[in-house]
Amino acid sequence: MFALGRGLAPRGTLWASDGVVIVHTMATLAVIQDGWDDSTLWDGFSRFVPRLSWKDGYLLREMPTDRAVAVAKALPQASGDAQLVIQAHRDSSHRVILDPEAWRNQESPRHRTASFRALGGAVCLSRALDPAALRFSSAGALIAYTLGFANAEAARGADAVVTPCHLAGGYGSAGREGELRLAEVAVELARRQGITQRGDVEKPLLTGIALDAPQVADVESAVALARSYAGLSADGYWVQVANLTELSSPALVANCSAFLHALQELSGGRVFAVDVKNLVWPLLAGGLFGACLGIGEREGWQGPGGRSTERRPLKPTVVHPELLRNFVASGADARRAFCEYPCECGAHDREMVPADRRSIRRHALRVRLLMAESATGAGAVAAVEGWLSEATWAAADLGLDQPRSDAYRAALAAGTSWRTAGTG
Repeated sequence: MFALGRGLAPRGTLWASDGVVIVHTMATLAVIQDGWDDSTLWDGFSRFVPRLSWKDGYLLREMPTDRAVAVAKALPQASGDAQLVIQAHRDSSHRVILDPEAWRNQESPRHRTASFRALGGAVCLSRALDPAALRFSSAGALIAYTLGFANAEAARGADAVVTPCHLAGGYGSAGREGELRLAEVAVELARRQGITQRGDVEKPLLTGIALDAPQVADVESAVALARSYAGLSADGYWVQVANLTELSSPALVANCSAFLHALQELSGGRVFAVDVKNLVWPLLAGGLFGACLGIGEREGWQGPGGRSTERRPLKPTVVHPELLRNFVASGADARRAFCEYPCECGAHDREMVPADRRSIRRHALRVRLLMAESATGAGAVAAVEGWLSEATWAAADLGLDQPRSDAYRAALAAGTSWRTAGTG
């Protein structure tokens, strides 16, 4: 679908329109003070992006009709569940982001999902990939790999271009250097070959980043990592953070949140935090543009190989908004929580735990959309602080562990505190 006609410039360079090579320089600091611009490039893209799973098309009926809501879906699922994308596009205000999940190439081929293998050899590699090896891969190999994902996204109806990425460490690591090289190739390729064009419509270009949270050592290295990505000519960043949730240490939350906020301000692009569970709310309230969270499915991510291969009965979980946590749907704690603190979502009996797959997911989407509205509104910080206060009282009442307020507040504070480390 796309092809490249000439060789790639060395790392650290960009092609000018007349073919002259110019030096790739750092983007100037871009602090957005007066809200987000109204560029038509982002028409239909909401700040909160729920990720839907297999056969979740019915959830599109739960979307608000008075504003745009973008949805995400794993690229490997988009062929077997094409109707969801088709249904989403029936509403002109909806947009679909297809997450490449290129990190699955870091697993051995036999451990990858059947849906990922079905994407074909241009996407699903014959061996496990080591991001450090990308430092030495030929330009042709990187181009072919990038095009494989770009073609797959376009063929399946994506409204944005998300570049492939793999889980790697922090600033200066060999794996991160390989990932930076791939990102530079992917962005330059997209710009030069018009990959973001769909007829007369321009699609946002999002640089994919997969970051292992424990390897972000401190705020200083987080800001340095943000600077290394900020000069790319992307429109934004799709950042998947492994092993980061509200249960993480406040220091780890502060480090990773600093990376996200620094990347946004240094690049001037829109940054989406992906798979960080309830940390999406303080991140959004603190000024990060976007966040993606699974609905009734994966909300956090442990990276390649993080899931168990052992066959075991599934235990669906259900979110309780007032307690700011998920419960095993069949458990006694869930029954007590919904009985003592009834749910007003309207998808189920208010004092009963939603039990079947459809009601659990309808409940989750309704709750998350309401929370997103508050976390992106004018009183967002006060709303998150209010939720923490309510959850603290409710947990004490039910004899449950207290919410990790220190982690939430570390994410909230990072929107401004990162600058003290980034001015050196």
